[in-house]
Amino acid sequence: MSKDDIQGGGEGALSGEGVPERQISYSANYGRWLGEKVHVSLLGLYFLILYVLLPVSLSDGTQLPAFWVLGVTGLYSLLYGIRLYRTDIIFLLAIMLIAIASVLFSGEWVGEGDRYKSIALLLFSLLNGVIFLQIMEGVDRTVVGRLLLISFLLILIGSILEVWGGLRGISDTFRMWAFGSEHSIFDVARAHKRDLSLVGFIRPNLFTSETSNVAKGFLVFSSAWLLLDYNARKLAVVLVCNVLMVFVTGSLVMVVSLLIACLIALFLEKDFKSLLGLVVLCIGGVITLFIVMHEEVSSMLARLSVLASSQDASSTVSSVAVRMIYPFITLADVLSENPYFGVGIGGTEAISQYATLQLPLGLAVGNNGLSNLIVYFGLVGVFLLMVSIAWYCIKKGIRDVLLLFFILLGLLQTMGDAWTIRLWAYFFLFVSVMRGRRLSKV
Repeated sequence: MSKDDIQGGGEGALSGEGVPERQISYSANYGRWLGEKVHVSLLGLYFLILYVLLPVSLSDGTQLPAFWVLGVTGLYSLLYGIRLYRTDIIFLLAIMLIAIASVLFSGEWVGEGDRYKSIALLLFSLLNGVIFLQIMEGVDRTVVGRLLLISFLLILIGSILEVWGGLRGISDTFRMWAFGSEHSIFDVARAHKRDLSLVGFIRPNLFTSETSNVAKGFLVFSSAWLLLDYNARKLAVVLVCNVLMVFVTGSLVMVVSLLIACLIALFLEKDFKSLLGLVVLCIGGVITLFIVMHEEVSSMLARLSVLASSQDASSTVSSVAVRMIYPFITLADVLSENPYFGVGIGGTEAISQYATLQLPLGLAVGNNGLSNLIVYFGLVGVFLLMVSIAWYCIKKGIRDVLLLFFILLGLLQTMGDAWTIRLWAYFFLFVSVMRGRRLSKV
């Protein structure tokens, strides 16, 4: 043994080689554990913010609903860094070129400011979705499944407590604070009156601006949980919870949620007997609820019937017309004159030249993402968009692209605009889940 070794000198001591191996291992494990916890926390926070979509109000009354969503993706980028792969860049450039082409070939040059804004919003939404995909893929799929399960169960339980428990006061107070501003007062009383005229009871809003957002959150989280690791038991849970949410929310979005759950089962269930048994179980559950809640269901269906047939745009019962009737009448008007590229992205002012409905332009355009997408991009533009999305998903290793398109179709039916942060974040959540299914089988 040398003198340097006895005195603790030498290269080994100066370079840290004398630190016990157990201590180094512990420090590395702790750092890794902490990094994973922060990553999971960011994902949970992202789910929450995406569900509530709390806006930030500017001094002029403008609201930025996506501010906090972009804040989380920005924080993730700072902590972990992001990398745009060649596939991501080509996809984003393709969408940008299609959006520009929709304007150039539409022949309508009005509303240039809205067009630039819509193109930028679409690109930001898709870029945010690509980053969200990286956030999702950095978390273990088992943990993702637990977060999704907790999310849709909390929405179900919270909705029940708001309708029949004592949560409504807290939820309404939050809504008035969060979605009102100096320029706009969020009228909770008016929303309650509308619910009573619509379905006969005050529906849950559960810390969001309206009931449909509660239903959208449940649709996405429950369907993604089912899709992540599909089995018949999970399908039964999702179907039962969906039926409950139909009666708790009285929202037609829940019908779309049921259809998506059934589509997932049709694509993934290999045992026909199990599938048939679950369908019978679901039908039995619906019949049971009809018997138990006969008066409530009859009242709700009667009001929905009036709502669907209403042509009074000023009436509080014109929601279905605005979502399912007016948009497709306007779509037919636009396609009859400009079928290839529509009016171009952001060309809302140009729609007035084609619309035949004697209604304010906002009502004529309506609140349906699918019809709006075709109105603004036209048949050729939508075809190119779908080809680009399909190419991107295939490059990401997704096999069931057709199922993913059905899910996107369902999401578009529930959303108002086709280039919002929430729509494309929800879509990329499904992209990540389906990619996770493939990777788990490799």
